[in-house]
Amino acid sequence: MSKNEISKQDKKEMATSNKVDKHTLNYVFETDEEGDSTITDLILDGETLKLETMTIAKSETTSKILHGLTGLTDTKVALSYLLNTASSLKDPGLEAKFRHLVAFLEEMKPKDPIEARLLSTFLTLNDNANLMMKNAGKAEMMNHGDYFYRNSMKAANLSLQAIQTLVKYRSKGTQQINIMHMHDNSKAVVANKIEGGRGGS
Repeated sequence: MSKNEISKQDKKEMATSNKVDKHTLNYVFETDEEGDSTITDLILDGETLKLETMTIAKSETTSKILHGLTGLTDTKVALSYLLNTASSLKDPGLEAKFRHLVAFLEEMKPKDPIEARLLSTFLTLNDNANLMMKNAGKAEMMNHGDYFYRNSMKAANLSLQAIQTLVKYRSKGTQQINIMHMHDNSKAVVANKIEGGRGGS
């Protein structure tokens, strides 16, 4: 069976809560004979849209909704980003992974592509850390359990770093300066410690 001859039962609409200005965006997944899924159509307010033939008005609305998730303005680039990121999550099936990612990004409300990338990096690493910790508990051999445990700790540490980076990025240039005075043989020593964002205002 070719990709163009896929039966209707192989097409699945995934309802989401993507809502912007009272618009709702749903996604239609198509699974080929190898079991690979991809998004073929979008459904905006109940109307099926082909990615290739969307009107400008529909395209702008769709782009606005996806921009709220990814910070990206191009619909195809945003969908590609979401699909690639979702494929790294542990949920079974691409639709479930996609739903998980979209729900998380909707809740966290990234303001630009960098925030979206940091949030999705955190989610992916945290998800995989939890999966590896679960595998460590089920391992029958000690060396296998140790392998999963060590990798779980590495992924958890990296996910924490992603969130810390996001917090610093969101501070956008806020700096904390600590000045410490010490006297050493009648000479004043001043040490500055600067922390915070990117050195803006």
